[in-house]
Amino acid sequence: MPSTHACPNPMQHLLAKVHSYLNGLSVGPATGDARVVLDTYEYQGTSRAFPLLPSLTTRALGTSTTTDIPVSAAYLACNLASEILDDAFDSTCTNRPWARWSQGRVAMAVLDLIWISQASLARLDVDQAAHQDILHAFADTGLLALEGQRQSLTSIRTLDEYWAQATKKSGAVFGLGVWAGARLLTADLLLLSSCLKFGIRLGILSQIADDIADFVAGSEEVAVRGSELDASLPVVAALTTQGSPTKELAHLLGLPSERRDATWASALRELVYTQGGMARSLVLAKTYQDECHQLLARLAKKPAPELHAFIDSHSTRFDIQSPAS
Repeated sequence: MPSTHACPNPMQHLLAKVHSYLNGLSVGPATGDARVVLDTYEYQGTSRAFPLLPSLTTRALGTSTTTDIPVSAAYLACNLASEILDDAFDSTCTNRPWARWSQGRVAMAVLDLIWISQASLARLDVDQAAHQDILHAFADTGLLALEGQRQSLTSIRTLDEYWAQATKKSGAVFGLGVWAGARLLTADLLLLSSCLKFGIRLGILSQIADDIADFVAGSEEVAVRGSELDASLPVVAALTTQGSPTKELAHLLGLPSERRDATWASALRELVYTQGGMARSLVLAKTYQDECHQLLARLAKKPAPELHAFIDSHSTRFDIQSPAS
């Protein structure tokens, strides 16, 4: 685990506390491949703030508490389980140890992390009502995210369908992180609703940034990620514009996987750019970014520089300036 010594960066220090908590569980420290995953995850800049959302939220709301660490630990373990599953099925990710693991080994590590998450939540020292609410929220959000993940990618052809899936797939998970941090402090339904709204918007912003970053990548990587890109925002935004290129784009998206090579990817990217899909996506990203800042400013009772920086980090993941910026 990362050392808790010499951590001048507040985010590094917070992550070290979360790792220390995971090591100190009475069931024993994470072992085997779960330990490999936890050891690999280190703070690498503002964009890595996502798994610390519960702790960052309690700090932004202005109340000092020690109960946020177990919730952030549970949230980190759950999200790492999801991350290694994504990496295992993403052939472009080769720089992490689990990229070379068998599917069985990945599955065991995922189970380890899920049970570590449950162990963290079971030891949460809060009142019974808050404890039950947080347990239910973790379970319900997991089911909702799975529903979004299972949705057929090729069925998403309108912006309404895109927003619905992004809310389930990413929005709900980010919303859980913010909501759970707030629920440690309050049962105020209005405040909790506002926190959930902020988290959902932040999750959708993250999904938009992922989609844009995929398109900024080279054509070979676009080809590899083929079916995922069918439902990405630049493609959906391009499909919903008027004009003949939309029919050509629909034809490309209808081709089977064996015909999706680098040439196919280049043609797809060119049509998406020409049809304005990327430009619309950048404008939408800027809109969500601004809204997240505004929602956070209304919620926060103390300065929240880490959360504001996290919001801004999404626009640095691709080398294109938004026309709205």
